[in-house]
Amino acid sequence: MLFSVTENTGSRGNTLSIIVPIARMAGKLQYLKTWISSSVGTDSIIILVHDIQDFDTGIELREFIDSIDSKQVVFVEKFFGSPGLARNAGLEKVVTEWCCFWDSDDIPNLEVTLSNIHNAKLDTDVIISNFKSKGSGEATTIDHHSNLDYVAMNPGIWRMVFKTEVIKQHKFLDLRMGEDQIFLLDVDLSNLKIEFSKKVSYLYCTEQEGQLTNQPELNSLRAMSIIQQSVKDSSYKFNEFLTIIYMRLFLSSLKRLGFKYPFYELLKNFIFISKLRPKSVFFFIKYLFFHAEFFHKTSRDL
Repeated sequence: MLFSVTENTGSRGNTLSIIVPIARMAGKLQYLKTWISSSVGTDSIIILVHDIQDFDTGIELREFIDSIDSKQVVFVEKFFGSPGLARNAGLEKVVTEWCCFWDSDDIPNLEVTLSNIHNAKLDTDVIISNFKSKGSGEATTIDHHSNLDYVAMNPGIWRMVFKTEVIKQHKFLDLRMGEDQIFLLDVDLSNLKIEFSKKVSYLYCTEQEGQLTNQPELNSLRAMSIIQQSVKDSSYKFNEFLTIIYMRLFLSSLKRLGFKYPFYELLKNFIFISKLRPKSVFFFIKYLFFHAEFFHKTSRDL
């Protein structure tokens, strides 16, 4: 098992660390290479975490890192088996005041992200920006409406920048679906000082094939079981954010499994949903009715 790190001795002088998990991306790294190349010299550290699942991706990554020859790039390479565990490895390397989690197949805007950080109030814990979603057609802007309910409808963790001290002790679970949502529930955004930015900081791309993980329906069922158990254990509170996150996962699993949905799991979910916040369930249904196209464009990771 290979583990290698390019250490960055000047990282404590930077503001932002960007954690990027990468797996099976050989030949599909152009977006990543472009924004990293343009980021050299900025107030940031880029932590690339290669989850070794093929031979060619690592070769391409190392060739690229050697070509830009920048101490801003920290490279971690090991088999993790899930994006959550890869992000945990990246988070262990963070020594900057702020950090964020980006995906290797999207197009982030580092300039906007750094501007949001530099303009944030001192007591801000997390900054949440708007983003654009792009498939085969034109990009669509997704607005958070400065409201956590709307954020929960499109809870991509990549649209958020966190004060490192707020999330440093939290861990992503070993899941291939729903790990971001469970992490956000664990962090409990509702108790953090949030600053909403109207700027678009991220282009979420869905045009590449093969972005959905293997057996996504099983992963979503597992994520929902974890949430149910955590509520029973009082780890999570019944609130609006949890309600909407859960409803999204439930709808996603229904969509993928259809008539193959295990009856026992279906019954468990209906019982659990009956205990959720009725107003939030109604908000979810109303949003889905009026924004169905937006919802489907942004459900790649659910």
